[in-house]
Amino acid sequence: YFFDASLQHDDAKPALHTIHDLFMLERRFAHLSDADRLAARQARSAPLVDGFYKWVRAVAIKVRPGSKLGIAVNYAINQEARMRLFLAFGDV
Repeated sequence: YFFDASLQHDDAKPALHTIHDLFMLERRFAHLSDADRLAARQARSAPLVDGFYKWVRAVAIKVRPGSKLGIAVNYAINQEARMRLFLAFGDV
């Protein structure tokens, strides 16, 4: 959703950068044990996810709900619990 939104809204690019950074961290953590991966996620990924959702909530009040960015933001808000799931388990 954020990729599609970024084609029309430059405001979507911070979300793409954060998501990219999270995937790069996961690559770094792939070789770790479940316990070490969980600790690394809590130390490195959780602040990124927190920042992402802080940004999402700030954008949500400014954007038209039917716009590409509005749809992406709404999706992110609806998926927050699932998005944070990997921060609670090292084996996910």
